[in-house]
Amino acid sequence: MNEKELKSFRRSLLTLNKAEHPIRDLKVADIVYPWIDGIMDDYRVRHEITDSDDYLEFNIKVSNYFNNIYKELEELFDYSTPEDVEEYVWEYLSNEISFFMEENAPDREYFQEGLSEGWLIIEHYFSWSGDDWSKLSEEEKLEHLYYDNITIENLIDELDEVIFWIEFEEKLKQKNKEIEDKEFANCVIEDIKNNFNLLQLNTERE
Repeated sequence: MNEKELKSFRRSLLTLNKAEHPIRDLKVADIVYPWIDGIMDDYRVRHEITDSDDYLEFNIKVSNYFNNIYKELEELFDYSTPEDVEEYVWEYLSNEISFFMEENAPDREYFQEGLSEGWLIIEHYFSWSGDDWSKLSEEEKLEHLYYDNITIENLIDELDEVIFWIEFEEKLKQKNKEIEDKEFANCVIEDIKNNFNLLQLNTERE
């Protein structure tokens, strides 16, 4: 089931008579579990952090960003790039990620991990996740829903979270592609050309 079909399924849930359609009849195991479990598995946090089950981890390594920029910087600075320019290159990338998160996941906690901060770790809102949950069979998960009085509203919340991450993943891929494009590097280089004297002056004053 693709994103379009998931959204259609969500709309169908909104029209149901809750009294006539118990949670067991809503294809939870067939539709929701595989998506939640798949997302949790594909983006499971590999770094050692507190409460890792509450987060997802995405690869945001953009080696071409650095390759494209440093190729130009070597020519600009005759293979001796100033330290403040190096910092500017990293800060530019960090700001771009911050802008992306403000636009696409404004209310979620996030941070970066790894030596080059090439992993973006973001909190998720799935209720049904974690090692204990993933070890349950589909029937055991259904039993949990049945006895915990899970509602259609709860199910819709989980579906909304699935749809959010499907869309987020695509947006992040597009952003990474944009950052690694030569045109993006050209914008950074132009900023460096325009701002480097100011950066140098600020450094001297400090």
